[in-house]
Amino acid sequence: RGGGGVSVQLRASGEESLAKYRIFLEPSPQYRHYTVSVGLGTPKQKLDLVFDTGSTSMTIFDEKHFCKMRRTTEKSCFESDQSGSFHSNGKTHTSAFCLDNECFAAQTPQNASDTIEIQALHMSLDPANPPLLKQQIPMRLAPNLTRLPMFKTALGHGGYLHDLNDTQGYLGATLPLSSFQAAAADLGDDRKFMAIELRAPEPVDVGYSEVHLGGIEKSYEGRIHYGEIHHRGLPFFNLYDTQVCGAPLHDSHFGYPAIIDTSSMCLTLPGPLFKILAAWIPVRCRTPRAHRELLCYLERNMHPKLPHITFRLSPGGKVLQLPLEDLLMEMAGSTDFSVLSNDRPVNFERRLCVVEGLTEDESSYGPIIFGVRTLRHLYTVFDYRHPGPLIGMANRLPDGTPSDVQCKATVKCKGMQVREPDNTCSDPKCKEYFFLELHDEDKTCRFQSQFHIVASIFIVVFLTVEFSINYVHEVLSNKVRNALLPVEEEVKQSSSRELELLPMSSRALNEEKRD
Repeated sequence: RGGGGVSVQLRASGEESLAKYRIFLEPSPQYRHYTVSVGLGTPKQKLDLVFDTGSTSMTIFDEKHFCKMRRTTEKSCFESDQSGSFHSNGKTHTSAFCLDNECFAAQTPQNASDTIEIQALHMSLDPANPPLLKQQIPMRLAPNLTRLPMFKTALGHGGYLHDLNDTQGYLGATLPLSSFQAAAADLGDDRKFMAIELRAPEPVDVGYSEVHLGGIEKSYEGRIHYGEIHHRGLPFFNLYDTQVCGAPLHDSHFGYPAIIDTSSMCLTLPGPLFKILAAWIPVRCRTPRAHRELLCYLERNMHPKLPHITFRLSPGGKVLQLPLEDLLMEMAGSTDFSVLSNDRPVNFERRLCVVEGLTEDESSYGPIIFGVRTLRHLYTVFDYRHPGPLIGMANRLPDGTPSDVQCKATVKCKGMQVREPDNTCSDPKCKEYFFLELHDEDKTCRFQSQFHIVASIFIVVFLTVEFSINYVHEVLSNKVRNALLPVEEEVKQSSSRELELLPMSSRALNEEKRD
């Protein structure tokens, strides 16, 4: 696409680093994920593996067992007994992976290894002779998959085992240690910098979906905004000041954890955040038959422009936008993706690809999960070249794009009500105070009817006590005063006698001086 240079600004020195390699990704026929084409085994067998930033290992589906479960036979699975470089240590290691909020466990997968080849196009070399990334790397050969019962179906439409017809396994690409990074060992430190550009299927978006190694594409130079990556199992980062229609989705004083998982399709939001989002956007949410979760739809003949979720990757950082219309889906089971241009109303309901996250413990909630459809307008960077790893994003939308299109009207609260983030009004907590109650008509706190009786009794008691204290004080004062009168008289008389004697003493003293 033009063969332009690729660069990125480093944190410390400000130097530019050119991306050296690009690897092409292909959207699956159902646009559920993106696959990377690899050659596995000797002789190599061509496989399309899900490029999965939500895991570290490579899971390959076994031809003898797993492929028999498929409803179609468009793609064959890996035949390990046909590979001369396949090695198995005879051990098994149970593994699990999730697609949105439905999870699977691989039953008794073999721990093995084999030679993998990935074509990586060098930016400055002849594209007719692309180099090969070739390594012997660990893998897990999964004979069968079962759903984990703790999770509920997210999307339906035939279930995910049918959707896995699009792929023959998963290639873990989580940095810094994953199967993909092991396959790219020949690239040295360049493999520690990975950028992802995902586009919708043609004709909606023109151009390739790609992984860039060693730097970013030239057109994004100076537009990448970074945040810190933390590790708690999978690497996660924090979202700050996350809003929709100006309403906060979480406490703005703290960051909310999020992960990038390209094996998932949708945006996964924890329950409280999901409810706030649904309250502000023009969709209707319901629980369809055979589902247990809340699904949201844009009604037929409504214009598909929706509000944007805005967020930052660091406190005070640049505002990034996630257009919610990118998450409006095509008709169920259809591969006509022209509707994803979102330039016109259509005569059918469109499912919003937003999933309410699930947890086993209702007192805690999981992270926000960015699936592949959330990244259509977000160029995403993972930088592990420095001790403190970073995630970066850049808007592919033009600057100044409005983010509040078709927001629901803000509810008007009455009296002492407070407007909540989910666009509802909460009544004042009058009962937390003595003798107060809520007045339903104007939603204000008023004194209860018995308050006046209690107040009157209190005033009477107070005045009675006050008068009693004054009376007792007056009586005691008089008694003390009467008791002290004789003493005062005696003191006065004594003082008078002393004054009478003073002149006589003075005359006698003068006479002694003359003598």
